[in-house]
Formats: sequence, structure tokens, C-alpha cells
Amino acid sequence: MSRTRLLGLLTAAAFIAIAVIVLTTRSGGGPAQADAPHPGLDFSIGADVNADGVDDCDTSGGPAECQADSGSFQLTVRLRELGGLSNYKGIRMVMDPVGVYFKRSPTVLWPDCDHTPSGFGEQPYLAFGCENLGSGTSSFVGPVGQVTMHCTDPEASVELVHGVDVYGTRVTDEAHQAHAEQGSETLTISCGATPTPFPTRTPTPTSTPCASTGCPPLNFAIGIDLNGDGTNDCGTGVPSVVGDGAPDAVPVEVTSTACSAAADAKLDVRVYLMDRGGIAYAGAGSHVYYSGLTSYGRGTTVWTCHTFDVAGSDATFEYAASIIRFAPPCAVPQANVGLMNKFSFTCTQGGEISLGHAPGETEISDGDGYSHTEAGPDILTINCGARSAALPGDSDCNGSVNSIDAALILQNTAGLLANIPCADGADANSDGTINAIDAALVLQVSAGLLDEL
Repeated sequence: MSRTRLLGLLTAAAFIAIAVIVLTTRSGGGPAQADAPHPGLDFSIGADVNADGVDDCDTSGGPAECQADSGSFQLTVRLRELGGLSNYKGIRMVMDPVGVYFKRSPTVLWPDCDHTPSGFGEQPYLAFGCENLGSGTSSFVGPVGQVTMHCTDPEASVELVHGVDVYGTRVTDEAHQAHAEQGSETLTISCGATPTPFPTRTPTPTSTPCASTGCPPLNFAIGIDLNGDGTNDCGTGVPSVVGDGAPDAVPVEVTSTACSAAADAKLDVRVYLMDRGGIAYAGAGSHVYYSGLTSYGRGTTVWTCHTFDVAGSDATFEYAASIIRFAPPCAVPQANVGLMNKFSFTCTQGGEISLGHAPGETEISDGDGYSHTEAGPDILTINCGARSAALPGDSDCNGSVNSIDAALILQNTAGLLANIPCADGADANSDGTINAIDAALVLQVSAGLLDEL
């Protein structure tokens, strides 16, 4: 091996090692480079406590504390400075309120949002934003997001969280690089009025159409089609035929909660609203937690007139999510039951798929913004067949060895990727440990410097 070629290889390995350190594996939109703190970039939040359209306190350098005598206030997020960025393509705002709740969905005020904004809320956690999907960019500074908050405690606070991943306030540029401040900034609100209790998540007779007889229980379920034939092979009380979302009643035909699939088989996972509990709803959402499987990405809804889907993962647990909000011309509120959302997975090691039932997870929300869910979760056990031995160095199970395999190995070594699809292939030198040496060997094969591993 020539000295020049070896130097080039080591340089490539170092470049990939640096790159994976700044990748975020929690973003549903793919890897994004990190730039935090970005000098001069400046977000702030402010609160209008008397509905006069003017912030009474904010985090831009003025008083960061004010009193909301009415018990409610309007919170506005502002992008004040770009810090030398000429433009950006997307924006995300993340807040962690304490002692308050939000009843209505937040509003994206960024004028260059060219499609329906995305959002995610788990009371009281809140994240929302938008990307410009066309050819244009934005240099706008000013108000970019707004939400109305209601006090539940005498003292409340709202923290604007900064960061380059899906859990931080940031902007992204045309190269999908994320730019953010570092840390957080907090508003403190003294709630003068009697705090408003958090809305009940249990339907009451006055909010349902069946006050005299009582409503049937709200019921969600999950099913899996193992072979793509349009029928559920196992499920927690789902119809046999996959079906669609319609006002018709849904039969319970599949109740087996254990599935067996071939290694690397594609699993089509469906979430159903089997009974809406008499609730006419304006939104819905589902969270699917999984282990021993590989997700194909974000969940999607089969219902029309929805406005956004979201997805995410974490180093300690993984989930896929689809959150639905309805828009005209669909009638609101909705009465559909049946298939809500669908997700796709690959059967790798075998494990579980569970449908989380909790506020902010699998739920429907009524026209007043109250959320309704059920006790749970629904759990399916997945047994994956034995897979053939992976090709040495093939960490993503695609049958070839290249620099992508090396990048996955380095992400796993750096703690940015919890699981490698083909861990046996990632151990390129078969020493029982996956580390940067394996990545270097993979790069040598990819560069033609080694014939095989």
C-alpha cells in the first residue's frame, strides 16, 4: 500500500468520524449537521398577558417576568437575529412549559412556510415548525410562532429550549444543516386569577351524544400484515381485512397477539380506532413503540384532510408516531372509525410493538381541544426467523460493503446510534467488538485496498 493511498484512507476515516459526531439520529427528516451555538443567532419568547398585542415580558433583555391576572396569556416566539446566515429553509420551536397547558394548536407565523406546518404536543411539552419545500429560502426575522397558554398553577414558567436536534429550537439551511443557540431561556408568569384545572381526559355525559345511555368505551387497537396480502395476521382486536377509515362499525376478528415473520421481512403495522366512545373529534394521533425491529421512517395516515405526520427515535427507546389534524373541506368534527395510521418495519432481531395509551400518545381530541385516550398499552410480540450470516463489514444488511456501513459503525461507536441492523456484519474483524477499527477495515474494502474481510 502506498503512503499516499494510506494517508488518503485515514483522512477519509477521520472525515467520517467527525461527520457522525455531528449527526443527529433523532430527527425524522434524516441526518443534519450540527452548528450550536451559532454566534449571533437569537430567538426569544414573550408573553402578552392583557390581549393588547404587545408583549409584557420577554427574554430578549427586558423583564423576563410578568403577571397574568386573567390566568391566560399569548406566547410569541421571535427570531430576532440570523447571526450572519444569509437565509434558511426551515424553522422549529420547542418549549417546555410548567404550570400551564395549551388548549388550541400553536400557529406558525413564519411567512415563508409554503406548506401545512408540522407540530407535536405532549401536554405541556410543545414543538412545532415548518420547512420551505420549494425552491425559495427565507431571510425573515420577526414573530415566527404563537400559542395561547392557560395557567394551572399560581406560578408558571415557559422555557424555550435550544438545540440542533428535533428537541431544540433551531433553523436549518439549504444543506439541511441545523443552526441553534445553546441552552435555554425562561419566562416566569405569576397567574393572578384562580388557576384553571387541566381539562379532564374522560368523556362526560354533557360532551357526548349518548348522555342517557352512556357511551361505549374508547378503543384503539393495532394489527400487523406479515405478507402484504391486505389482511392482518395478528392484532389486539382488529378486523381481518386491513380496510380504511369510515363511519361504519369495525368487526373484531383478529385477537392473536403473537406474530412470526421471516428474517428481514417487511411488517405493515396498522393502528385502528375501533370505537370512538361517542366522541366527535377534530384530531387524532398514535404512538407506536418498538424494539428488535427497524423502522422505515415516519408514520402516515390513511385519512384525508390531515395536516401533518411526525416521527422520532431516541437512544434508549424508539417510537414512530403519526399525529392528525383535520382541515377543510373535511367536516369537523369527525365520526370515522377503522384504520387510522400505518407504519412499516423490517423484522430484524424480534421483539415487541406496543401502542402507547397516554396523554399525548394514542388519543383523539374533541372540538374543544380536550384529549381522550384509554388504558393500555396494546402489545404485540414479534418473532423474527433466523437470518443468514451477514457479509463481513455489511452493517446495514443490504448485501454490499461500502462507506455507509463504516458511517453506521462510527455512529454506533460514538453512541449516536443505539442499534446496528446487522451487528454481526459490523464486527468486520470478528473480534467480538464493534469499534473504529471495524470502520477502517470497511473503508479499506470500499477503497479497493483490501480484497475481502
